[in-house]
Amino acid sequence: SFWRSEAASIEGAVPGTALCRDPHARELVDRLLPAEELQTLLEAASSNDGKEQALLEGMRTAFMDRWVMDALGKRVRQVVLLGSGMDCRAFRMELPPQMTLIEVDEAAVHESKMAVLDSTGARARCKVRRQTVSIDSDLNSVKLVDAVASALNSQKPSLFLLDGALRTWPADARLAAVAAAAALAAEGSMIVGPAPTEDIAPVLQQAGFGRTNIINHHQLAKIYRRAMPETAKMLVAMHGPASGGSSPSRAREIKF
Repeated sequence: SFWRSEAASIEGAVPGTALCRDPHARELVDRLLPAEELQTLLEAASSNDGKEQALLEGMRTAFMDRWVMDALGKRVRQVVLLGSGMDCRAFRMELPPQMTLIEVDEAAVHESKMAVLDSTGARARCKVRRQTVSIDSDLNSVKLVDAVASALNSQKPSLFLLDGALRTWPADARLAAVAAAAALAAEGSMIVGPAPTEDIAPVLQQAGFGRTNIINHHQLAKIYRRAMPETAKMLVAMHGPASGGSSPSRAREIKF
C-alpha cells in the first residue's frame, strides 16, 4: 500500500492524471505499519530506488486495473486475486454489483485490511468473496484450487490477477498459483500479473492458454509515455486457441 500511495503523485498515460489512484492506500499504511517502518519507507521514497519502486508499483496497478475494465467490457464477471494483500479494487473501482471479486490470502491479511476499511466506512462496489489459504511450504495448486473453487463459477471466464502471488509468495507457491489459475480457467479467461522469472509457458499451454505474452519495459514505456526500468515486465495469458498471427502483445489492442 505504501508504494501505491506514493505512485499517486506520478503522472499516468493520460496527461494530467495520476498513474494510479487508491484513496484507501494511505489509511492502510498509517494504520497498519509500525511507525519505525513507515519512517524508513518515507526516507527511502525520496531516493532513486524508492522512486523506481513507486513507478513499478503504479505501473503494475494501472496495467491490471485496465485489464479489469477490459474484462468488464467483455462481460467477464469474475476476478480472482491470488495474493490479494491490501488490494482495494472492490472499493475504489467503478465495478457493477454483478461483478464478483475473489480475494485469496491468509486470514490475518484479510482481517487486518477489513478492520481498517470497515472503520472508515468504505463499502465494496461489487460482491467480494474472501478465501483463506496458508502461505507456507505446504501450499500447492490443489489447495489453491480448493480454496477458490467454492467461490468461482468454473463454467464462466474469469480474470486472474496474480500480482501479490507472483511478487511476494515463495517460488514454489508462485508456481502453484499459476498452476491453480490455469486449472480453474474456463475458455476466454485471462491471467495477468508481473512476469515471473520461472518458465511457466508449458503449464499454461497445457491448460489451453494459446496466447502467452510478456510485455517488456520498451512496450510499457510506450503505453505509459515514460522510461521504465528493465525489470518492468508483465505477463498476459489468454485461454483459448492462438489466433491473430504473431502479434507481440495483446496489450497493444487496449486503448490507454
